Amino acid sequence: MKKSFFYSIAVLIVLTPLIALVVFYSMTSAQTSSSGVSKVVSREAVNFVNSIDYDFERALATSAKSAVVSSISRVISQGQPLADARLSLESLAYNGSFQDSSSVYPSMGSNYLYSWASAMQNLSLYYGLNSTISLSKSNVSVSSAGPFSLSFTADISVFAQPLSNPGAFNFSKKYSASTVVSIAGFEDPLFALNSQGLVSRPFSQNESNVVGVAALDQAVAQKRYVPNAGAPDFLNRLEGNLSASAFGIETVVNPNEFTAQDLPVHNQSHSDHLYFNSTLPDLGLRVTGSSYSWLKLDCEHSVFYGVTAQTPGC
Repeated sequence: MKKSFFYSIAVLIVLTPLIALVVFYSMTSAQTSSSGVSKVVSREAVNFVNSIDYDFERALATSAKSAVVSSISRVISQGQPLADARLSLESLAYNGSFQDSSSVYPSMGSNYLYSWASAMQNLSLYYGLNSTISLSKSNVSVSSAGPFSLSFTADISVFAQPLSNPGAFNFSKKYSASTVVSIAGFEDPLFALNSQGLVSRPFSQNESNVVGVAALDQAVAQKRYVPNAGAPDFLNRLEGNLSASAFGIETVVNPNEFTAQDLPVHNQSHSDHLYFNSTLPDLGLRVTGSSYSWLKLDCEHSVFYGVTAQTPGC
C-alpha cells in the first residue's frame, strides 16, 4: 500500500504540470477565439456603417425622383391639383404615399426611404448585427433649389449592436443627406390642369435669355421655359397656383394646341400664368414683328421679352 501511495503521488506530481498546461491552453484558446469573433463582428459593423454612408444618399436621390414623378402623375391622372405640393413630396419620399392616403402610390414601388431603412435593418443581420434605423416624416424636407430644380434633404439615426453578444459594443450615429432633382423633361402639371389633360408640355429650359422678337419666336417654336420671378414655380404649378414665386418659370401658350383639342381659347396674354388666369381682364396685345400672328403679350411681358406690343399698346 505504501508503494501504491507513493506511486500515486509520483503520478500526480508528473501530471499536474500537464493538467495546468492543458487548462492554460484551453483558457488562452477561448480568449483568442472570443477576441477573433469580436474582431470579425467589429469589422462587419464598420462595413455596415460604410454601406449606409454610401447607400443613404443614393436612396434619397431615388426616392426624391420617384416622388416628383408620382406627384405629377397624380395631378394628371386625377385632373386635380395637390392641396400642398411640398407636404406631398415629403410624404412620398418618406413612405411612398400622399399625406391623405395610407397606401403606397403605385409609381413609387419600393422607392421610398422607409422601405430602404427596413431593408437596411434586415441587411444588418447578415453582418451579425441587430440595428435600428430611426426615420420620421419630419426628417424629410423639400424646397426649391432654383427655377428648374428641387432640393430634398433627410436625416436618420442608426443604432447597431452584435447579435451574439449585445453587450460587447454598440454603435450610434446620425446621418444627413441631400440631393437635387431637375424637373427638366417632366410634364408641366399646369397645362394638364387647364386643358382637361389634353394638352401637355414638358419642362425645357431656354438656353439663354429671351430678348427681342427673334429670340422670343425661337422660344415659342421650341416650347421653352424661362425663369421669371413674377410667375409660379414648380411647387405652385402642382397646386394649380398661379401666384408669383422667387423661383418662378413661364412659357408661352400656343392657343392652336387648345383649338386642335376643341378647347376654348382666350383673348389674353399668352404668358402661361396669365393665359390660365380666368379672373384677369383682357391683357393681350399682338407682338410687333413676330412670325406668329396669334402671339399676344401684356405690357409687362413686352418689356420682359424686349419686344413691342402693337398700338394702341403699351
